[in-house]
Amino acid sequence: MPDKEIKNNVFLRNDFKGKGIFEIPIIKKENISLKDLSLIGYDKLSTNDFDKIVHFFLDDYKFEALWNNPEPRIERLSKYKAVLSPQFSLYKEMPMSLKIFNTFRNRWCGAYFQKKGIKVIPSLSWGESDTFWFCFDGIEKGSIVAVSTLGVRKEKELFMQGYNELLRKIQPSAIICYGKPFEEMKGNVIEVDYSKTNNRSKGYVIHKTYIFDDYVEEGMGGAGVPNIPSDYRALVIRIASSLPKTGEELLSQGWKDISHPKQAENGSFTYEDSNTGLRIRFDEAVPDAPGFLGKNHYHIFNPDAHSNRDLYLDRDGNPCARGSRGSHILPQGDD
Repeated sequence: MPDKEIKNNVFLRNDFKGKGIFEIPIIKKENISLKDLSLIGYDKLSTNDFDKIVHFFLDDYKFEALWNNPEPRIERLSKYKAVLSPQFSLYKEMPMSLKIFNTFRNRWCGAYFQKKGIKVIPSLSWGESDTFWFCFDGIEKGSIVAVSTLGVRKEKELFMQGYNELLRKIQPSAIICYGKPFEEMKGNVIEVDYSKTNNRSKGYVIHKTYIFDDYVEEGMGGAGVPNIPSDYRALVIRIASSLPKTGEELLSQGWKDISHPKQAENGSFTYEDSNTGLRIRFDEAVPDAPGFLGKNHYHIFNPDAHSNRDLYLDRDGNPCARGSRGSHILPQGDD
């Protein structure tokens, strides 16, 4: 095959701008109304459901053809309101190379659909924490995204670790959740009822929308904070002993305000130390509220957190649970 012909062949998969070391294709952020949201599975498409969004939370073999030979299927998909990017599996047992490949396939298909004029919402999945450095690539900040909680109930801690990293890196405007959301899932979460979606007579339904005010702040611990020293206890003790009366005063000390807008609207702010990457949260006092709620206070994020049980550090640098007394640190002079 001549070189020019090869370059134009879908076989090379090189027609989209890539992100990261693996050049994961980028799915562009779309403006899609989620009012009266309904999903329909790719395996249940019909001519009466063009106002639905097509999902691929199915066994991979049911949509493998979209990767192998997408063009013949474009016309049919283009009739629907939008499609989710195909959710190729990322099983823990898979070799890393295959996890990277399936992430690439997800984004490539989404970018290809967009190129053909189809509106696309990226669907996301992840493996263990060693996949976090690539499995969120190719998604623009502020995008609507979709996830599934099916089959992860026994691995809730791992799911939530990845979900929180998703919020930190992408800051999605909405999260479509296929299946029952976990209570800990923050953000604008829209639940889609799995059982009703798979009813053969209808194939779709929206169940509930959850708007959580306590949005997960960018950088709440775990992966993606590489500059914090492994022995950070002395650092935490020093910072905790000299916290100012208000979070705004941290800006003059070299801290950066990385608060999410929804968080800031509620009087809560997240700051990152420019030198170490350590992140802390400042909560303004709520007038006439009891306990810590009625006082200006801080939380120091645990960079090694795995769940809400060790989300924060106390003033001595010890891990502590969200909501615990030790996680609340008062400004200097108020303790």
